[in-house]
Amino acid sequence: EVTLAEQSPAVGKQIRQLALPAECAVVGLLREGAVVAPHGDTVLRAGDEVLVLVSAGAESDVHTALVG
Repeated sequence: EVTLAEQSPAVGKQIRQLALPAECAVVGLLREGAVVAPHGDTVLRAGDEVLVLVSAGAESDVHTALVG
């Protein structure tokens, strides 16, 4: 789980626009206390809590794509 800050590179982008590795999946999103089902066209916002399933070797790439 990753919480996006204002300066996170993922803020303002659709999930499909992120440089996420193939061995990961965005499976959940908590926004302002509400659960949002993430889709490729979901635009991420500062404060979003993003739940990602990822293989151990790809954690660093996912972290970089989401929070820098």
